[in-house]
Amino acid sequence: MAYYNETYSYPDLFLWRDETWEGCENAAAPLFRKLEQLIAAEQQAAPAVDHYADRHDEATDKVNRAAYFPDVLQAWQEKGMYFSSYGMMGEQMAPTAVERHQLYDPRVLLIPYVEANRDDPHSAMNRLAENTELLETAARENILVQFAECKESVSGALMEKAIETQGTFRISYDPLYLDISALVRHGLTLADVPGLDLAAWPEPETLAGRTVVNISDKWQVNLAHQYTIGGIYRRGLPEWDYERHIRSMAGKRQAEGMRLEHDYTDPHDPKMAAFWQEKGIRCEDHYIGHDWYVTLTPESAFTHPGHKLPVLLTLKEPRTACPCTMQTAFQFYYDFIELCGRGEFMMVYFALETPEDNDEVLPSVLEEVLAAYPTDPSRVYITGQSHNGYYALEFYRRHPKLIAAAATLCDPVGLQVGARIDYYLKKAPEIIASFRQYDYPLIDINGQLENSYQKTNRTPEKIDEDVTYFQNRLSAFKLPMRSREEILAAQSSPDYVTRKNGVPADRTEVRYVMGSEAYLSDYRNENGKWYFRYISLENTPHMIMPQMAELSWEFLRRFARNTETGEVIERY
Repeated sequence: MAYYNETYSYPDLFLWRDETWEGCENAAAPLFRKLEQLIAAEQQAAPAVDHYADRHDEATDKVNRAAYFPDVLQAWQEKGMYFSSYGMMGEQMAPTAVERHQLYDPRVLLIPYVEANRDDPHSAMNRLAENTELLETAARENILVQFAECKESVSGALMEKAIETQGTFRISYDPLYLDISALVRHGLTLADVPGLDLAAWPEPETLAGRTVVNISDKWQVNLAHQYTIGGIYRRGLPEWDYERHIRSMAGKRQAEGMRLEHDYTDPHDPKMAAFWQEKGIRCEDHYIGHDWYVTLTPESAFTHPGHKLPVLLTLKEPRTACPCTMQTAFQFYYDFIELCGRGEFMMVYFALETPEDNDEVLPSVLEEVLAAYPTDPSRVYITGQSHNGYYALEFYRRHPKLIAAAATLCDPVGLQVGARIDYYLKKAPEIIASFRQYDYPLIDINGQLENSYQKTNRTPEKIDEDVTYFQNRLSAFKLPMRSREEILAAQSSPDYVTRKNGVPADRTEVRYVMGSEAYLSDYRNENGKWYFRYISLENTPHMIMPQMAELSWEFLRRFARNTETGEVIERY
């Protein structure tokens, strides 16, 4: 364990502390807690019936979080309802018009539940069976039905559900209703819910045969996302030296960025004007249809339009249903914003939740930006973190003449083509062949604590998967192939970086950046070009880190692209 001075402090250190965010929850939290209490009591009095007790043929896949019966879902599709349970959205049933993006403003209905047994493989299917009549009505009336676990709905989890749902189905996510039938069954009203500010609540209504209340403005909450993620890893990842991190320069910079979520409500908060003025940045909203994107442009671009700016497409979600999501987006990329303010590039924030939707809208976003601002179309770059990193890479693959280079953050060094989507996983050979048609300069940066390649406790199945994915990366990016034996030998290599990264490389380097070691592995392709770099950061979990900005830009800025031929131009 590295040494640090536990007495070191700085003005924003308090933003890492639990007491700062204690009690920070959405306005519907008291109601969810009451519903949880009532539903749990009902389950204790009369345990739920397993409608599929005699079946053991449930299916699972890499997309859905819940097990399911294909024949049951097929029957529901014939009724016009489509089941999914992936990402933060959880379990939901979408009418055909919503599934096919034909309806922008459907009513959304949350069905609260308490998970009695998390190991029950039939729980999701039982919820459908228990709500058959409601779901049939929802199919006829185009109501999107989502199942919301009470315990997870008091704070940021419900907001994540809403954000991802709006981006996936491209809907307004307004109006949003919460089923409060449990209150009615117990002879209670909203007045019986402790902590509820009744003056701010509307009267209950009836929807799909249920008593509901409109919570369209009750689920949003300003909570620092990095603090939330940090808390999860602090409790569940003992290898992470949390106290060392928050006292590092990286932790200090993250805390400075957290002020954007602590001090301001959303990007339209009048106080934000002073922030942007200090940074020398103009922040502007734009819309393509119902889709919102945000640009950050150095003020110098307007006073010196002869200088053509590079463009950094930043895949992070602005969502109209919850404008405060932009505060999180700004915080995540706080050090990229610093580079933007210094005039290195302009930033464009946009992301939808499928590669197809990004493919449909993002080229139009870029076309508008290139036409409206003094920009260099040969120097358009793209970045994204976690699943947005996969989406950035997929957009890059589909549009090699538009993008000069890419930075994927918090994604593995192995090429897991598809990112949560079985359809793409099955198309790995086709996707790899597509990559090989052009050169794709790429830097991939993640945390060493999330890097499975350096772990010594992998299962045989995980080892096989990691080897395959790394060989996918080598093949797709036209890098010399490494054998299984060479890949596995990396963990015991005499080279320090190779051991730390867990994969062989052509050239390695260690840097010390903002309080942690950065392990750089460079790869030379079959044409002798150094177009792929992988970096893992010491003492870092699955979190975007301040170091990633300078490390990414150092790599990206080397490249431009001939937009006619697709040829990569090495600027130096």
